[in-house]
Amino acid sequence: MNKDAADDVAGTRISSIQPVRTHSWEHRVVRLFNTLTRLQEELKPVGGGRVKVYSCGPTVYRYVHVGNLRTFMFADLLCRALDYVGYETEQVMNITDVGHLTDDTFDRGEDKMLVSARLEKRSTEEIAEHYTQAFMQDAAAVNIRPAAHYPRATAYIPQMIDIIGRLIDKGHAYEVGGTVYYDIASFPAYGRLSRNSTDSLLAGTRGEVDPRKRHPGDFTLWKAAGEHRLQVWPSPWGDGFPGWHIECSAMSMALLGERFDIHTGGSDNVFPRSRSRRERPVIALSAAGCTAGTCCSGARAWRSLRATSFASPRLQNRASIRLPSAT
Repeated sequence: MNKDAADDVAGTRISSIQPVRTHSWEHRVVRLFNTLTRLQEELKPVGGGRVKVYSCGPTVYRYVHVGNLRTFMFADLLCRALDYVGYETEQVMNITDVGHLTDDTFDRGEDKMLVSARLEKRSTEEIAEHYTQAFMQDAAAVNIRPAAHYPRATAYIPQMIDIIGRLIDKGHAYEVGGTVYYDIASFPAYGRLSRNSTDSLLAGTRGEVDPRKRHPGDFTLWKAAGEHRLQVWPSPWGDGFPGWHIECSAMSMALLGERFDIHTGGSDNVFPRSRSRRERPVIALSAAGCTAGTCCSGARAWRSLRATSFASPRLQNRASIRLPSAT
């Protein structure tokens, strides 16, 4: 990867060729399906002719497969279409390099970055750099345009800690033994994005419930560091690392502001991740002076693509676009 691309991954803007706009957005009506409302709605950008888009990006612990790339193609197609009808798009796609557990739905298991580091006998930084470069190469190979920003999660730890602190101050999160949980009972609209409710969730169906949680559905915002953990940061609650769910909240707000237009991601992330991501910033922004319920994680509309994995759990194979010599 060249220096410009590496700098972009750290959070700066890529210098890429922008499309020639032959239309004017003022004379176009764009309607998109909103996962939150389950309706086709007219796009009305906060910034007039400028559309701000946040896209769930890769966790860089292994090579992406065709199903992963299909999700990123969807976001690229959306931005291309908006550019074509006259809008100017600004897309942020995160690079997750910490906090994604092997069973993140239930806050269990090992961090995927640490698993790869152990198996490949590399540092977590080396794993992140290698697979970030590989992702950029694979995305370019299938003609996915670069996003404007590729923030790394590890570069936004202070912003995550700030959001968590505000949630605790407002009574929407609590700390137990150095781990901070989000209290789902404190937010009446919890589950609206996925159409799930606390009454419909069954506790303990996939393992023992964490006894430190007030409700089995509460999820981790900050996790206390275990012994010998490699990725650790100081915090007001002790040394630890962020939960996967808080990361995109911090990065989207830092780069796109408290309000942006579209959030894209795979349909498999609607519950619990995107649901979790939606609820927290609404409350955190309320603590900062915004009206709770109007921010929707900053995003005004949610677009979810049903991703195809192209991988066999039994055979442990993954359809990759890379040649054997390239992997």
